[in-house]
Parts: sequence; structure tokens; C-alpha cells
Amino acid sequence: MEYLTHFIALKNMRFGDNVKTHFELGELASRKIKIPPLLIQPHLENAFEHGFTDRNKKYQLFLNFTEESDQLCITISDTIEGCLDSTPKLASKAINIIREHLIDAQILAKFSYIRENNLTVVRF
Repeated sequence: MEYLTHFIALKNMRFGDNVKTHFELGELASRKIKIPPLLIQPHLENAFEHGFTDRNKKYQLFLNFTEESDQLCITISDTIEGCLDSTPKLASKAINIIREHLIDAQILAKFSYIRENNLTVVRF
């Protein structure tokens, strides 16, 4: 969380802090779970580099961490408008970065990229 918080703060400086970030940890807040930073960071990079295009506009970025069937579930969503058509291209860039650093193909198969309730959503 500390790494992600610093990474988002650094990226957000370019936007005059116009990207409001929401972390939802629920019951996981009290637990110590180690997550490789490069599992999440490429998706955040995509949002800042390709989605948050108007530096004067306000955006929202949501990171939700839950436990489902004894597995960690991470959902990253943002208020990027009009990304439905470009989502596969953006997703493949992040997936390629993750694929280079991730050994377990079963985890990679659990990534999904969708447009839901006017949000661009990455779930894994």
C-alpha cells in the first residue's frame, strides 16, 4: 500500500492532484499481505498515461482489495470516459508487462478488463 500510495502521488503531481484515489481494504486492512508491486502498477500507469488525458479535469481512481474463496481479489477502476474501445489495447500493454514478471499463468488467466457502471474496471 505504501508503494502504491507513493506511486499514485508521484503520478498525480502532473495532474495538479486532480485524481482522487479511493482505497478500500475492508477486513484486509488489519492483515499483512505481500503483493508484488508490478502486479498492480502497470494498470495504474495505464490509467495515468492513457486514460487521464485532460490535466484540468477531475478523475477518480478506485482500488478495492477483498478476499473471495481464500484468494485475494483486487479491483482497480477509474472514471475514464470513452475507454471501452481502447480497453483491449491498454489491457494488453499491462498484461505484457505483468507476463514478463509473473511466472504463474493461472493467475494471469484470472485478469479481466471490462466497462461497468461507467467505470473502466480491471479485476484479478
